[in-house]
Amino acid sequence: MKKPMFAAAALLLTASPALANWGATGWGMTPADVIAAVPNAVATAPDKGKDVRGMHELAAAPYKDGDVATTATFLFDPNTNGLAFIGLTPNDYGQCDAYKATLIARYGKGKPTDMKLGELNMGKLDWVDPKSGDKLMFSFIRRSDGSYSICKFITEKP
Repeated sequence: MKKPMFAAAALLLTASPALANWGATGWGMTPADVIAAVPNAVATAPDKGKDVRGMHELAAAPYKDGDVATTATFLFDPNTNGLAFIGLTPNDYGQCDAYKATLIARYGKGKPTDMKLGELNMGKLDWVDPKSGDKLMFSFIRRSDGSYSICKFITEKP
């Protein structure tokens, strides 16, 4: 059962674009630049298991998005060593529904995509930030018992 879940998660995460300018960061910043600019950011060891579409997670920081405590992860293009996108993952997946509602209130209803794989409900919402043109995506995988195995908000440059 784990292989289909991870394959579905990979499909969700690659089906839509990811992060862009966020907080004190800007597209193309190096890991050192991001760590210097983002409060409490730390370097993370390269781990192919955390790579997304060939981009490497090389920094992370705690971040509060509204009422939701998250971990921000910063992924970098291996060819340029520049910031490629950022992911925000709630520290408590029990807040996933509330986080989704916060994002809908902030960005509008978005473009939904929903799938079912066995007892898993998978979905995502896509937006384009009207101010920056950044591509935004909220993705989730919800088990039949209502708990989440994935809950993530991602932003990517246009």
